[in-house]
Amino acid sequence: MIAVKRPIGFATVDQCADFFGLTQREVKQKAQSGDWPSYFIGDRRVFDMDELVKLLARHSQEITGGASA
Repeated sequence: MIAVKRPIGFATVDQCADFFGLTQREVKQKAQSGDWPSYFIGDRRVFDMDELVKLLARHSQEITGGASA
């Protein structure tokens, strides 16, 4: 399980792509489909990384049945 000890903050599409090893297009598709919650600050799409990491951790536990790697 991923433990977040302090707030990570917001990340842009390109930062999310780098962090998760995805393309910017894949990140945008996840946001547009509603799979990943995102927000706009001005004209830039940003992600609350604390929220996103928790969401992905929950999803990972559902897939593995709670088993840790």
